[in-house]
Amino acid sequence: MRRVSRIPLLSIIEETRDVAKQQQRFVHDSYMNELIGGKVVAETKAELLRIIARMRERSSMEAIILGGTELSLILREDDYDGVTVLDTTRIHVDAAIREMLA
Repeated sequence: MRRVSRIPLLSIIEETRDVAKQQQRFVHDSYMNELIGGKVVAETKAELLRIIARMRERSSMEAIILGGTELSLILREDDYDGVTVLDTTRIHVDAAIREMLA
């Protein structure tokens, strides 16, 4: 952890920013280097679920948006305990089907 101040609150804020950047990097790298190629790695799924659990601990998060089409390959709705999952792939496919059948 990079320490930018002797004031504890600023150190906590900086640590939180560093952790968030690391998590964003992990999600991006996993998405681009594994999921887009169709590779599903159990360790990656476990880390993604840990990231989500940490987010839930820090906030009153009520939903998760799976904003990349390949995320639904590794994360399933039943992986979450009481959190609504908004799977954008499913949402778009359902809308397309409704439009075609209308």
